[in-house]
Amino acid sequence: NAKDKHIAQYLGDHNVNDLAGAHFYKEYARRNEGKSPRPPLDIACQVLLEIRGGKLMNLVEEISKAALTLRLPFGAHGRGKIHNYELAFREAMGALQKGFPLIPELRQTALTGKIPSEQAQAELKDLASGTLLKAMERRQQTRRGDGFINPFSGNLNQLTRNLIDILVDKVYLGRAHGSFTAFLRLENSLADGVYYYTDRHLSEFWQKRKELQASKQVEESSDQE
Repeated sequence: NAKDKHIAQYLGDHNVNDLAGAHFYKEYARRNEGKSPRPPLDIACQVLLEIRGGKLMNLVEEISKAALTLRLPFGAHGRGKIHNYELAFREAMGALQKGFPLIPELRQTALTGKIPSEQAQAELKDLASGTLLKAMERRQQTRRGDGFINPFSGNLNQLTRNLIDILVDKVYLGRAHGSFTAFLRLENSLADGVYYYTDRHLSEFWQKRKELQASKQVEESSDQE
């Protein structure tokens, strides 16, 4: 029956996906209007990630922190929550996908399987960082109510470059070994991880922002005295 098919599918996901715990966690949200799973499901997802996630989950955490430092989503509910939590990561992946075909050497290495030169890597990073920066600046200017751009007042150009650097160095070159096709295949699995990490840690980042704002207010008051 249909239920048995779902069980078989979930077992299959578990066998081939090291981030299956994050996938199950997000799938619950998708089926329940953005609600986070409760015990025992959330605990089961966490245990799966502890057992299977390993270095890949460490990479997800690094990507998620870079994305949250670039854009801090507001706490969300409903069907738009997943899109909102994954937005910076998805924008970065889209920027890389746009930049890749514009670099002749990368198109060649895609056919030969060779690792691209440092020059081609740097060119890809420059193009993608510029695209991502423009996207974040547009969101900052329009002040869309789904998130806060540059929440900790860093250098926005550097923040976009940090995220792109991680995706190129540690995912495209590190995990996909220079295969852009393999790199793109990793996107949805990594997005599951980003959603999981964001949903579990978003409140911590907002608390950090509140503490930073309070500290700045104290400094400004001291300067005026």
